[in-house]
Amino acid sequence: MKFQQSEFRLQTSRRSEFVDITSKVREKISESGVSQGLCLVYSPHTSSGMTINQGVEPDVTPEIVEQLNKCFPWEDQYHHHEGNCACHVKTTIIGTSEKVIIKDGKILLGDCERIFFSEFNGPRPRVVFLEIIGE
Repeated sequence: MKFQQSEFRLQTSRRSEFVDITSKVREKISESGVSQGLCLVYSPHTSSGMTINQGVEPDVTPEIVEQLNKCFPWEDQYHHHEGNCACHVKTTIIGTSEKVIIKDGKILLGDCERIFFSEFNGPRPRVVFLEIIGE
């Protein structure tokens, strides 16, 4: 059984956005040499998350961001002194990690699925960690 940790950095460009990181995750899995197993993809930030969703139609992720902004607007009656409580709520809703199955050296995703880094307090530099486990 192999256990490999990996990471990569990215720079977000907007306050709230979904960044498709599927190709980077595929690259890291390929480099690991694992052919069967699991990959945990993790965002170690309290104002960003990780999600798997539809990535073929370009309107889907901006609409998700728009709906999250309607539910949790940046300006509201929050008590958090830094003024960015909305991003922490969105991170709690979306979550900070995803797991994907590795089969024959490739991640198992549906035809339309992609892995997204979810930025809620950008733009800023970020890091993504991966734990790749398998044979």
